[in-house]
Amino acid sequence: MIPRHPGLLGFLAGAGIFLSAAAPAMGPKPVPEADQEIRLFSSEAHPDGTGWKVLIRGRLYEPELDSGKRKLLVKGVAEALKFTEEEEKSPLLMERGLLLLSDGKTDKAVRIRVAGRDIVASPTDSGGVFTVEARVAPEETSGNLVKFSTLPSTANPASWHGSAQLIQSTGLSVISDLDDTVKVTNVTDRKEMMRNTLVRPFQAAPGMADLYRAWKQAKGEQIAFHLVSASPCQLQAPLEEFLGGAGFPRFSFHCRSVNISIATLSEISSDPVLFKVPTISEILGRWPQRKFVLVGDSGEKDP
Repeated sequence: MIPRHPGLLGFLAGAGIFLSAAAPAMGPKPVPEADQEIRLFSSEAHPDGTGWKVLIRGRLYEPELDSGKRKLLVKGVAEALKFTEEEEKSPLLMERGLLLLSDGKTDKAVRIRVAGRDIVASPTDSGGVFTVEARVAPEETSGNLVKFSTLPSTANPASWHGSAQLIQSTGLSVISDLDDTVKVTNVTDRKEMMRNTLVRPFQAAPGMADLYRAWKQAKGEQIAFHLVSASPCQLQAPLEEFLGGAGFPRFSFHCRSVNISIATLSEISSDPVLFKVPTISEILGRWPQRKFVLVGDSGEKDP
C-alpha cells in the first residue's frame, strides 16, 4: 500500500519514472572509474574506549549529464506536472533532475583514507551508497572533527573529502527532519512538492535556522544536530550546501539510499517511517547517555 504522503519518491513511482534494470555486478572492483564521482556525507563520530569510532558514508555514482534518455525523462516530469515555460527553462530543473536519475554504482569497493590509514568500505548498495566505520586516536583528530578522503584509482585521479564531527558521550542531540521542518517542501501537495524540489531555490522554513543557531550558541560543543530524511541521497550535495548557506549549524546527514533508475515500485513508494525509525534508533544507540530532542512536522507524521 502506498502511504498517504509518500513524498518525492512516491511521486516518481506514480509517474512511472524508471529506466532499464542493470545487470548485477560480479564483485567489488576498485573505484572510481573515469566517468564516476563520489560524494561524502557530513558525518559523526562517537567515543569508543580511549578513541573515537567514525562513521563514514557516501555515494558512488555516474552523473551521466549527457544522457539524452535521462534528459527526456526530466522533461517528461515537467510536462506531467504542467510546469510553466519559465519553470521548464530553470537550470535547476535539469541539474536536480539529472542528479535524481544519476546511476548509483552497485557492489563497488570505495577506498577511504582516514588518520593516515587506508580502509575499504562495504560494497556499495543498489543506490551506490557505502558505509564504513574507522577507529581513530584522540591525537588523530583536528579540533572537533575527523577528516577523511577517498583514494584515487588508476582510471580516475580525483579525490573527494569529508569530515565527521566528534560528539561526546553526554550532552544534547537534536534529531531533525528535513522537509517542512527546516526546508519548505509542502509534501502534502505533490505538484508544489515537485516544484520546491526541482525548479525553485531551496527555501528555509521560517525561523528554524535562527532557532537551531540559538540552541547551538547556548549549548556550544555540548549540542549536536542530526538530519534524518527519507529524501533520496542523490540530492545530498545541494541540500548540504543550502543548509550551510541558510545559516543552520552543522548536521550529520542521514538520507535514504535508493536507485530511482532501477528501483521497484515498492522500494520507491515505501513509507518514510520505515527508513526514519531504524535510522533514529541507530543514532540513539550510539549515544545512550545523551539527551535527545526530536523535531519534525505533522505533514509526514514524523516519528
